[in-house]
Amino acid sequence: MASSRGVKIAEAAGEELPFPDEMFGGILIAFTLCFLDNPQKAFEEARRVLQPEGGLVLGLMFRGSPWAEFYAKKGKEGHPIYSQARFFSKDEVEHLLLLSGFNKPRYRSVLFQPPGLRTYQHETPVSSYFQLASFVAVGS
Repeated sequence: MASSRGVKIAEAAGEELPFPDEMFGGILIAFTLCFLDNPQKAFEEARRVLQPEGGLVLGLMFRGSPWAEFYAKKGKEGHPIYSQARFFSKDEVEHLLLLSGFNKPRYRSVLFQPPGLRTYQHETPVSSYFQLASFVAVGS
């Protein structure tokens, strides 16, 4: 679909990006970290292909958040996708980012409503990290 709209696409593993050094001004990794074989290598590759002033944004659910626990439970019950997921803590992600050459991250948190509700209300993201938030945007 993207290529039909003129967007250049490439299929590759995050741990081995087929791009030259400093090619991108920004990178988004959303809902992917928990499925990577080697997240540190993926962060190192992201750092390599980012321009010196470029930025990385992660969108993820930290281990222990209500939604991450919901999906982890599905994985333990044999869900074909979430049985492969490995959720990380905030400290683990920060450590991997710093090891990979990124700055201390900034956070925006949202999704304070628990899984299983019949309907969900609109939420406005809040600056900073909140442990009860199930979706966090991490910028570095």
